[in-house]
Amino acid sequence: MNLLDTVAREFSDAAHPDRLHEGRTRLPAEILRRHVAANRNLAPRATALEALAGALEATPAASANPEIYPFLIASRFVGDSQCDTLVAKLRWHAGLSDDLGAGTTDGYHRSARAPGVHRASEGRLSPVEGCWADASGLRVYFPRPGLFRDLLGADLYPDVPSAREDAELLGDVEEALELVRLYDPGLHAEVRRCFSVLVLTTDFGTVRSSFNLRLRYLGGLFLNPFHETPLGLAEGLVHEYYHQRLWHWWWDEPLEGLPGEHVEVTSPLTGRRRPVPVMTHALLIYVALEELHAALAGRLAAAKDREAASARSRRLAEGIGPLGEALRAALPAGSRAAGLLDLVLRARPGGSVDAGGKLG
Repeated sequence: MNLLDTVAREFSDAAHPDRLHEGRTRLPAEILRRHVAANRNLAPRATALEALAGALEATPAASANPEIYPFLIASRFVGDSQCDTLVAKLRWHAGLSDDLGAGTTDGYHRSARAPGVHRASEGRLSPVEGCWADASGLRVYFPRPGLFRDLLGADLYPDVPSAREDAELLGDVEEALELVRLYDPGLHAEVRRCFSVLVLTTDFGTVRSSFNLRLRYLGGLFLNPFHETPLGLAEGLVHEYYHQRLWHWWWDEPLEGLPGEHVEVTSPLTGRRRPVPVMTHALLIYVALEELHAALAGRLAAAKDREAASARSRRLAEGIGPLGEALRAALPAGSRAAGLLDLVLRARPGGSVDAGGKLG
């Protein structure tokens, strides 16, 4: 089951996975245009930057490269003096130029170009082999201290060596992907076309097991493989898939009635305070994952795996009601956001919402 199909059918066609996937080819140009229009520092460059947006629009394959998005997001705040450097990086990652430009910092530089990772030192790039492998069409980056320091701090990518062999980690990823396929071949295919990059982080502990960077690294997700079984990694793949598509949907079509990120509710699973927009995602994800684990509990070969899936399904189910009520209190009655909440709760097998907004 892909819960976005239900959302698209009953709430907004803009949420349909096919529409979002097709729309991603235009997203780099749209982000650049929107951010240039909002950044007064770039007004003198408007004509040149519009030409770049047009070139990105004519290069749809660039949209599947997560490495282009940090520079697109940076265009919202960059000053005129950094614009040439920004443009050079965008053109290089989009495949429009072979010149990375000035301002190349020392350290790792990832790209879609062979061998995929280079190291810069004194302004020169040298190829680095062995940082990634392919798994079902996904580029899987192995944990390498410093490899993602441009995007992640030491809290999520500490400078510690991997405690597991690359081949073992890759095997877990392949098993996780197979578990998603076992649950639903259609969702498995959709996860694979949503993501082109999977980053296995260095071990940052147990505070979370997966995350994404919203539109800042679109097409990529991050998994900590050191405290999860393949079943947990499969949950992470599906969890981040929904986040990725939902952030894109809300970029295209902002959800009326959704408060700013300063409004928070408590997660019933982690006990942490989190912004309402994030936890609105979470409610949909809880419902989707409850069903995934319940289905796998009846299909997995090993008894311990069936028991783990069943226990996880029950734990997610326990959180759905409390989270739904917390969001109900935070969302304006009659708003589109409240309507989405109702739809997600109704989509849950056996779920209902009465006329007064109470969960059945």
